[in-house]
Order: sequence, then C-alpha cells, then structure tokens
Amino acid sequence: MLGATIRRNELTGETFIARVIHGGLADRSGLLYAGDRLVEVNAQSVEGLEPEQIIQILARSHGTIMFKVVPISDRPVNNKTTLYVRAMADYNPHQDPAIPCADAGMSFHKGDVLEIVDQTDALWWQARKLPSTSGCAGLIPSTTLLKRKQKEFWWSQPFHPHTCIKTCE
Repeated sequence: MLGATIRRNELTGETFIARVIHGGLADRSGLLYAGDRLVEVNAQSVEGLEPEQIIQILARSHGTIMFKVVPISDRPVNNKTTLYVRAMADYNPHQDPAIPCADAGMSFHKGDVLEIVDQTDALWWQARKLPSTSGCAGLIPSTTLLKRKQKEFWWSQPFHPHTCIKTCE
C-alpha cells in the first residue's frame, strides 16, 4: 500500500495528493507531500482522470512505480509535537460514513492508548495504537469532529420532558 490518498479538484480537473499516511511507504520515501499535484503515473498522463481511474493504474502496476508531480510551493516543516490520548469509546472506520477513506482508518476500543502523529487535518487525525507493532498510522476522528458529531446526535434526539421528585427534605 502506498500510504497516500488523492483528491481531484472538480473545478480544474487536477489531481492532488490529499494526505500522506504517517509511516506509510510515501511518508518513508520523503518524496510525496499533501498538496503535490499528480501529473503522471509510470509515464502515463493522469490529468483529467477520476481518482478511481488512477487507483486502477496503480493496481495494475508491478515493480517500481514512477510518479511525476508538481510539488506544492510551501513544503511543510516538521514541528513534531507528540500527543497521547486514551480512547473513551470504541470506533470502527468501516461503520463511519463520514471518513474520507475507510481503508486508511484505524479502529480502536475504549481504553486503548493512541499516539497522535499528525493533526494537520482539522477533522481527521493520524494515530497509532500503542504499543505499536507497525510504524504506519491510521485515520481517526479529531476531537473537533467528535464534538460536532456529539452535538448533532444530541440535537437529533426527541425531546422527552421528565419530572423530578425530591426524595429527601
């Protein structure tokens, strides 16, 4: 697995690297960055193609894969701040319709310790479960996204007025 996701700009038709998964092949190579424009795969132009068509080209590729990209003008600076969190709920990316790529998601259970390795996306963080046997991270919802989902859930519940009885005087 390459360890990157792509996105097509619907206005221009250009395809960009949307995300590089921390610890994946693309990240370890140090050659692809989120925001880079993808022009060719193995000397075949991908301009104007849908992301699914580009993925098909990659799936048919064997051996070395050559990318021709136009680099993003401002390469990110690595200001690595390590953050560890304990999961307060279970999460399964394959049951979350909002995740941009379920295969890149990481499931976890209440009580798991997660190392947050990338917070550049406001809605989807990259994390590893500890202890980690794999260097590759997966997507998890950010605290901002979780708070938004909780608020939407709360407001979507029917109102049930209830009465209180004072039990002691």
